[in-house]
Amino acid sequence: MHTPLFTLERSENKNYLIYELNFRERFIDQKNPVTVYWDMVENGGKLEPLNSLEKKRAYGIDIHEVKKDSVVFSILPVPEFKLTVQKRICRAVNSHYAFWPNEKDHYVKKIFVHMKSFIIIPKIERVDIVLNHCHKQLTKTIVIAE
Repeated sequence: MHTPLFTLERSENKNYLIYELNFRERFIDQKNPVTVYWDMVENGGKLEPLNSLEKKRAYGIDIHEVKKDSVVFSILPVPEFKLTVQKRICRAVNSHYAFWPNEKDHYVKKIFVHMKSFIIIPKIERVDIVLNHCHKQLTKTIVIAE
């Protein structure tokens, strides 16, 4: 079983990444808690896994802690921020959400990465994080220092 957590969009094109929580027998999968894959919108919506370079240098994740009902991880575009996935009820939906650090009531809905031209690894200028609460939305901007 899988539960989508959030998407990561980029200024480069319409293709985006999906970060998804994995379960094994009703609990978070201890060996593979989060999966990241492409929705290739510009290629008919085909779903594709990240290649090894993308996993290790661009859009992958670092898992910090896994429990049966929560996971803490960071994403490579903003590795200094640890996201905490926990189960909560929002708008009468009991599901797992990825919470941004110091925003205990706001979960991550979308991350938008503004990039400069690049050859192999993207050069990130700015990251916008769209956070949701049950009834309101908040956007945080992180400027990446050169």
